[in-house]
Amino acid sequence: MDKEVFSMGELVSGLVLTSEQDKKWLKARFHIMSNILEESWVYQDILQKGKQQEKERDILLFVELRFPSLLPQAKQVIERRMVLQQLEALLRKLYSVTTIEEAAAALQSA
Repeated sequence: MDKEVFSMGELVSGLVLTSEQDKKWLKARFHIMSNILEESWVYQDILQKGKQQEKERDILLFVELRFPSLLPQAKQVIERRMVLQQLEALLRKLYSVTTIEEAAAALQSA
């Protein structure tokens, strides 16, 4: 069976089979194929989106805690939908700043 088709089958099954008994059955059936599923492009895409959302939240939380007046600017940066590597680079820059001016410059250069 094609890996991508199998992955989609699991994802769609999870939408339909919602009882606890169904969930247990589905997990048992698909556990055997977990390595194949993890290698599929669908699964990798879902992981990538999750990582990107996590970095976006990290940036917003960091700015909110350290430089709350820059939060609107940070939200504008996040709305640009940067790729994961760009978000990681921005977060590293923000972690290294010590002043609000440096933080503003990091956000502006993103």
